[in-house]
Amino acid sequence: MSEEPKEKVKKKGSKLPIIAALVLVAAGGGFFVMKGKGDGKPKEIVIKLSKVHPEPLKEFLVNLRDNGVYLRTEIALHPMDGFDVKKMEENGPAVQDAIIGVLTSKSLEQIRTPTGKKLLKKEIASAVNEILSEGKPEEPKPDPKEKSKEKVVEIVKKIEPEATKEKPKERVPEDWDSLDGPILKVYFVSFATQ
Repeated sequence: MSEEPKEKVKKKGSKLPIIAALVLVAAGGGFFVMKGKGDGKPKEIVIKLSKVHPEPLKEFLVNLRDNGVYLRTEIALHPMDGFDVKKMEENGPAVQDAIIGVLTSKSLEQIRTPTGKKLLKKEIASAVNEILSEGKPEEPKPDPKEKSKEKVVEIVKKIEPEATKEKPKERVPEDWDSLDGPILKVYFVSFATQ
């Protein structure tokens, strides 16, 4: 009978180091979160257009969805700053095919108005960005240390939810045709229907 109480005492004593370790981890995580918080203002990520004005692509002459209606247009694509233009040249036929696919899916009524043209630009940017982002390398697998940091942040969120609330904001002009790139703006250099 005297052995049973000793075992219970050992079990109770073994939880204390675990609790102390969790408290230290939470305190350390809170320190790093508060240290990264800075002056309390969220940091802005600024996305910029490249300084080089884009060259227009070859002229497109396509049938619209309507019978007997054609669209003749020249399009220029403006990439984000730091984008390697050689990648667009390497994927030239795929980019042109994506643009033709978007153009031929439209009716004259859909592209006649300024709003229709703006929507068309957004669709072209989306189709081209899908082609240009296919070759992106996969993101590296997370480091086990990063997972432990995430757990600390989760603990800190429970203890002090306001400490991890703010996230970086992207500042992107509203007139851009894509928010994430690599192609941010689409220009119609010429645009005629017949």
